[in-house]
Amino acid sequence: MDKQLIKKLLNYEFYADNKAIIMRDFFSSNLALIYDSIVRAHEKYNTDLKVSWVKALHFEHLSLTEAQRQVVSLIFNELEKESDVPDAVAADLITSMYIRASAQKAANEALKVINGQVKDLTALEGVLATLRSEAPKDKSYSRVDFNLDTLLKGISEENLFPFRLDCLREQVYGAGRGNFIIVFARPESGKSTFCCYEAAGYLKQGLKVGYFGNEEPAARLYLRLICSIFEVDVHEIELHKEEYIEKFKPYAENLYVYDCVGMNLNEVEQWAYEFEPDVIIMDQLDKFYVSGEYSRDDLRLGALYTGAREIAKRHNCLVWAVSQCSADGDGLAAIDLSMLAGAKTSKGSEADVVIGIGST
Repeated sequence: MDKQLIKKLLNYEFYADNKAIIMRDFFSSNLALIYDSIVRAHEKYNTDLKVSWVKALHFEHLSLTEAQRQVVSLIFNELEKESDVPDAVAADLITSMYIRASAQKAANEALKVINGQVKDLTALEGVLATLRSEAPKDKSYSRVDFNLDTLLKGISEENLFPFRLDCLREQVYGAGRGNFIIVFARPESGKSTFCCYEAAGYLKQGLKVGYFGNEEPAARLYLRLICSIFEVDVHEIELHKEEYIEKFKPYAENLYVYDCVGMNLNEVEQWAYEFEPDVIIMDQLDKFYVSGEYSRDDLRLGALYTGAREIAKRHNCLVWAVSQCSADGDGLAAIDLSMLAGAKTSKGSEADVVIGIGST
């Protein structure tokens, strides 16, 4: 990850945004020297850099033996091959490294006091004061500007993705970017079939869809999606396989289906950073893992659904969560939010739309 971070610093805007908390100590000896070269280049040229430019400047500035030049050349070659890291991920990594390094400084000063090397707390207080003043300030808020066009745009049907199912669309036209939908039903009542049907509708609208399945095999979900796009059964697909391979190619480019048993919600977030989807479906969300320690399962579920809703907001996409209905809904044609399994309030309160599928 150190090399990916060094490569990220070649971007001038990213470097400028984060230079206040980047420490040379973050990197090992050779990478630290390359970091020095990047800093010099940015301060002099104020522009994005290329690995080859930094390499040339590095060798020009330092006097190295032939053996050292070979080692450094190998590092630069590896930098060329490193994949790009999303800005938010790299910034979070720098913040984490800064906090750890700062805590280590404070711990070292505290240890001197404990060991009797220092007789007062002046040095420790100085370190803590510096940390408080220089530490990155996380903002959990952002101001909404007055722009009536933007405000009205958020509620316009033109900006919603319409539901495919006619009877549903008559009640609720659709949902859009930043929205969170919960679908729930008793086992074997058609939750996944319904989600595949609606996902196929999104594909027909030209939207990019990520479908994460952790209950039935994802290959089966993929086949359901193909059948739903063309409104045919599996036997028809088998009989005219080559024809449907060609027909489905335009849709395949926008469809990402994953088997994801035991997947962490953070992995979905990283996937969203990379692929910038329009719609994400998590079937079933309750089975995803969420980081943290929770004394009760309802607290875990609450954190899980809050996290899923935040993915919708941060990545400006529509997120679907599939869940179960409790035994209270067994055999009922109409089910309501009080029958949502698990943390009813903390799950349901996150949703913009809740769809219950009854089954007699």
